[in-house]
Amino acid sequence: VFGDGGTSIRSGGVIGDNYALGRGALGYISAANLSYAVYGFSSAYQLGIFTGKMENPNEMQQKVDNQIGLGIYGGVMGGWVRGIHYGLHTKGGEYSLYVDGQSVTNRPAIQLIENEHTDKRTLAYMTTSMSADVYARGNAKLENGTFYIAFDEHFKSAISPETPLNITITPMGESQGVYVTNITTSGFTVVENRQGQANIAFNWLAVGTQNGYEKAQPLSETILSQNFDKQMNGVMFNDNNTNDAEAVGIYYDGQNVQLGKTPAYFEQQRLANPRLLKHKENHATRNQPISVQENKVDATFIPEIGRNKTLKAVKGGK
Repeated sequence: VFGDGGTSIRSGGVIGDNYALGRGALGYISAANLSYAVYGFSSAYQLGIFTGKMENPNEMQQKVDNQIGLGIYGGVMGGWVRGIHYGLHTKGGEYSLYVDGQSVTNRPAIQLIENEHTDKRTLAYMTTSMSADVYARGNAKLENGTFYIAFDEHFKSAISPETPLNITITPMGESQGVYVTNITTSGFTVVENRQGQANIAFNWLAVGTQNGYEKAQPLSETILSQNFDKQMNGVMFNDNNTNDAEAVGIYYDGQNVQLGKTPAYFEQQRLANPRLLKHKENHATRNQPISVQENKVDATFIPEIGRNKTLKAVKGGK
C-alpha cells in the first residue's frame, strides 16, 4: 500500500482511522507544519474529531482511557530512533520513561535543575560508581558520647547483607574524635574516643551495595566492543541517504547478538518459509492461462425475451 500526499497541514499520504477512536498517519504534515514520517494521535481528549481542539489539561487526567499511541514488538531488536540533533523526547504524567531491564549509556547522565534566579536551568551530572551503590545519610547528635543510628526500612531492604557497609561520620563540634561500631544492615553506633561524654551534632553517610547486585551485571562482548557505537550507526541506517553510513546488519545467531553482514542462511531460511512458499504457489496458480470456451448466442433467442428481460436474467444468475 502506497500513499502520496501530505501537502498541507493536517494531511498525510496514508491515514488510518479506528472509528475516530485513534488515528495514525504516514507522510503527515502537522498543524505546526512539521513533517512526520509516522504520526499517531488519539481523539480521547478532543472536543471535535476534526477540529483538533483540546480540552482543559486538568480535565484530561480524569478521562477514562485505554488508548496506546504506539506499540512495537520486534525480533532481535525492538527498534531504534535517531535524529540529527535530538534523539528521543518522551513525556508522561506518572512517568516519562520506564526501562524494564538494564539501562546502558556511553556518557555521564545529566539532570537539569530549575533555577529561580535565572531563566536557564543548572546542569548537574549524576553520580557514577564501579559498583551498584545505595546511599543513606542524615544528621544526629551524640548523647553523652554515644548515639545509635537506625536505618529506615527502605534502606535496610535495599542493601546487600553480603557486602560490608561504608560509614562516614563528620562531627560538627569539638570532641576527642569518634568511631563507628556495631555496624549491621539495621544500623550502627557512633562513639566518642577515650570514653568521651560530648553532646555534639554530626553528619553521617552510609554506602551499601544494592541487594542482588553484589557482582557487576554482565554485558556481552558485542556491547563492550570499542566498535559498537560505530556499528550501531550502520544499523540505524537511512535508506534515503546512502552517504549517511555503511549499512550494518544485526542478528541473533542462537547464542549472541551480532553486528555485521547478515549471513546468507537467514535469506535462505526466509525463502524456505512455508507461508512464503504457499504464497508463491498460489500466486503462480492465479497467473496460469485459463482456457475459455467461446459462448455462441442464438440470435433468434434475443428478440423473443427483449433487452430488459435479458439484464434481469443475467443479474439473477440464470
